[in-house]
Amino acid sequence: MSPKPEKTLLLFTTGFPYGKGEQFIETEIHFLSRVFKDIHIFPEKISGEARPLPSNVKVIAFEPAPLTQVRPLVMKHGMDLLGIFSYEILNSKERGRYLKQPAWNMNLLIGNYHTALELEKVLEQYDMASTVVYSYWFKDWASKLAIIKHRKNLKFELITRILGYDFDVKQNPLGYFPFRSFEMNEVSRIYPITNYGKNYIKKHYPAYKGGLKVSHLSVYDHGWNESRQKDYFQICSCGFLVPLKRMGLMPEILKHLDFKVVWTHFGNGPEEEMIRQKASELPVNITFDYKGYTPNKDVIRFYKENPVDLFIHLSEMEGGAPVAIQEACSFGVPAIGADADGTPEIVNEQTGWLIPKDFDPKEVAKIIRDYHEDKGDKTAFRKGVKAYWNSEFNAEFVYRDFAHELAGSQKSVILEKA
Repeated sequence: MSPKPEKTLLLFTTGFPYGKGEQFIETEIHFLSRVFKDIHIFPEKISGEARPLPSNVKVIAFEPAPLTQVRPLVMKHGMDLLGIFSYEILNSKERGRYLKQPAWNMNLLIGNYHTALELEKVLEQYDMASTVVYSYWFKDWASKLAIIKHRKNLKFELITRILGYDFDVKQNPLGYFPFRSFEMNEVSRIYPITNYGKNYIKKHYPAYKGGLKVSHLSVYDHGWNESRQKDYFQICSCGFLVPLKRMGLMPEILKHLDFKVVWTHFGNGPEEEMIRQKASELPVNITFDYKGYTPNKDVIRFYKENPVDLFIHLSEMEGGAPVAIQEACSFGVPAIGADADGTPEIVNEQTGWLIPKDFDPKEVAKIIRDYHEDKGDKTAFRKGVKAYWNSEFNAEFVYRDFAHELAGSQKSVILEKA
């Protein structure tokens, strides 16, 4: 029997539960709500409609007072600001960026420091001894929380996930993470969602002494996709239509197939018209079934009601093991995925075919053709796909264990040190 929840969780998000983003938290929040007495969510932005939440979860609409006068803040906290800035210059490999743009970086630090002071006033209302502080991203909120922890007026562990563009510099348009060395010195525990993320931290921040442990994003088991006989080969893809997802390459693959194929895509985005145009030029044996933006429950329903032969994911950057692939594999649907960052953690010989990031469309078409032409019973392979998903990405186990670990109710768990 699980221990009676005694702790309060402060969860810091970009927008969740508002808007359509951060869909992953929709599943995780239910497991968190089972092991914490109360959960208070601090969204950075409140916009759009709020999604349903468990009864013990409420939203805190924190809005810092505007910083109208910089001088008083600098006069009072100048030595601390200078200390943080100096620490970064001395410890960061990017010290040249701070020396070349000292004013820009200092202004950023001052703004974060001001928000941190405002947030600290709110956190003073909590009994921090029985409160867990968890930033869903290693950016924005985590930066402010690192400053609060550094100030030492409140004693708490700072816990953060890392997902993708919040730690991987190649996904950051700035080319670096301002004051990341300072933040790394203050964060207590980091939960990468892939081994790729864990290894990145170990490589780029060897001085980090806090806890470091992989905890995948995960999905529910919604059942089995029955691969019954039909007169076409069903391929699915799912994702936002932006350049890094490279869905414009799908027609380049499919044009090499000479059998009847239905390609169904879930998701919209700025490349929609380009992809529609390229799909319209495909041979008559290829049908493009464009679903556009689709609520997750409807994607799941599609997998329940329609036999799917293959899922394809072509993204050139992935901080995590893509949830869209996880969902397909949870139904026993095999996948083709480009070898990018965290993708190999869900796409492998047990679940499908990992292709080079810079793949040849003809070679991918050959994989599809060979799989299609194999007339043997594919049930055993598909069961293996689901079995691998179940062992690594089943939310019932992964999020359950993660939630208990956050709450401190799994004393046997020892975090790996970086």
